[in-house]
Amino acid sequence: MAARGDRAPEDWPPSGLRAEPAGWTRPEPPGTMSRKGDTRGIRMWVSKPIYESLPYFYLLVGLLSLAASLYLNYWIWPEVCFAIGLLCLVGGLVVLLRRRDHRDQHRRAERTEDFL
Repeated sequence: MAARGDRAPEDWPPSGLRAEPAGWTRPEPPGTMSRKGDTRGIRMWVSKPIYESLPYFYLLVGLLSLAASLYLNYWIWPEVCFAIGLLCLVGGLVVLLRRRDHRDQHRRAERTEDFL
């Protein structure tokens, strides 16, 4: 009999001790890549319209927060609004530009595969 450390993770616990029904397979954790390293295995948790509009939402929140920092005069709120606005603007721009670059690279790769 092999030691417990020698067994593959799929073999442990023994079938008699499993709580899952027969034929049930354990799903991969969210956000994991498939075994081939393919990024198409990544699961999304939000719908596509929401996912696509997030960078614009970040930019809008950043602009509103920066504008609020100009008009607020109470305690530390101008500094807080300025910091939040700056972070949201930078975050929105980073996400927007990274998505654009990724899509451009993906399109270029598809075009070169078409010619091969």
